[in-house]
Amino acid sequence: MKQSYHTDLSIQFQLGLLDGEVCRSIPKNTLYSWKKRDFTKFVGTEFLYSDEKIELVKAFLSSQTLLKAAKGLYFIYSTWQSIMSDVRGLKTLLRKNKQVILETVSYVMPLLGLKHACKLFKISINQYYAWKRNVHCSLSPLNDCFKL
Repeated sequence: MKQSYHTDLSIQFQLGLLDGEVCRSIPKNTLYSWKKRDFTKFVGTEFLYSDEKIELVKAFLSSQTLLKAAKGLYFIYSTWQSIMSDVRGLKTLLRKNKQVILETVSYVMPLLGLKHACKLFKISINQYYAWKRNVHCSLSPLNDCFKL
């Protein structure tokens, strides 16, 4: 019976990202046809696999230290998300730590994008900009400067 493979496997093979053990389990004639396959006719692949992303993935896969660090960060992230989903008074907690959140979002914005960074902290983009516009004034009894 002829086996059918997901398109991602053939793309990963052509980019050199497919694991050696997986490559050995695929017939050589299939690998040869994947090598010769033209992926330009597939819609959307130009957005998924830029040269910068490919180099980043290759660096992570070639270095065991980077791969372990990425797995650890993902584990921490998923654990944090599950803990934060059950927290009561989350909005109050976020407001108390808004300066730390603003600094963190500003730092990771070039890496993740504003929408995703805000989503991780469970705040909207409008909330981020509102916090960012809020200027502290030491002369005001409320510690906020208000526009006249």
